[in-house]
Amino acid sequence: MNKKPCLSEVNLSDCILLHPKCRERAKRTISIMRNGAVRLNRQFMKEFDLSVSNYATAFLLKEENGIVLFVQNKPSDTSVYIKKNGHAMLADAVEQLESRGIKLPACFSVSEKDEKDEGTVWLALYDENYHFPEVKVSKRKLSKPRKNIPSEVLQ
Repeated sequence: MNKKPCLSEVNLSDCILLHPKCRERAKRTISIMRNGAVRLNRQFMKEFDLSVSNYATAFLLKEENGIVLFVQNKPSDTSVYIKKNGHAMLADAVEQLESRGIKLPACFSVSEKDEKDEGTVWLALYDENYHFPEVKVSKRKLSKPRKNIPSEVLQ
């Protein structure tokens, strides 16, 4: 029979660490959707001061698949307002990413931060292994007719 180990006899360096499943959600990420919507996840939004308005100017790196996000408290002609839920809209992000062969929705993992006098600069690199969950509609749901179809659509 095997003897049960006593807790005082267990050496943690001899054990195998088991990682939590939600480890990937602990990353700071920027997601760009098919309609040009930009979503900063909850972990990334913890870095911002939500008591003031945050405006971001987004730059696409020329050589690498990455985004530089310049966040400041003052609006400018090139910046977008970041809502408190982390959402913003970019006009030409979809075209630029698709021209590089990046499949949307795309997820960028935030890797570096640099404080400037004018604001904060963040570097986010494209992570092709980290996929944003897409909603898949079942065939059964597609086969059901809609109940409330406006009369303008039926004409």
